[in-house]
Amino acid sequence: METSDIISILALAISCVSSAFLIYNILRDRANIRTRAEFFPAYNDEDGPGGPPLLTLAIFNHGRRDVLLEYLYFEFGRKTFEYAETTWESDSHGRFRFGEGESHSQDFDPDCDGILTDENGNPPTRVFFQDSLRNRYVVQNARREIKKYLHAVRKM
Repeated sequence: METSDIISILALAISCVSSAFLIYNILRDRANIRTRAEFFPAYNDEDGPGGPPLLTLAIFNHGRRDVLLEYLYFEFGRKTFEYAETTWESDSHGRFRFGEGESHSQDFDPDCDGILTDENGNPPTRVFFQDSLRNRYVVQNARREIKKYLHAVRKM
């Protein structure tokens, strides 16, 4: 085996390894969005009544790519979409830049939970965040947590 053969084999190995790293980085360089709904029941302090029940809808970006969120949607039935006034600060186009490793939560308490039911008092069938590319990030356990929250509010 000559020196030129060894050099060409090493060059082939180096190019294969660099191609594998390139493919890995391409696959890793995307948004990885996770959503969660969490219900916190009313609590009592030692001094007396504490806080009311609270529902939190949270979104997390575990990926490396930024996402431009537009709205938080509540779906009632098949055709009606409602969105809440979110607490995030948006740009001039109404979008929120959601970067790598960032999280945001939207809290609902009995003073501002009118969006959680339709005109008949039914909870939403689906809750999701939507970005500027129209990708939807469905909050998987939202329906169950909203029902627990509404039950706790009715008991107050």
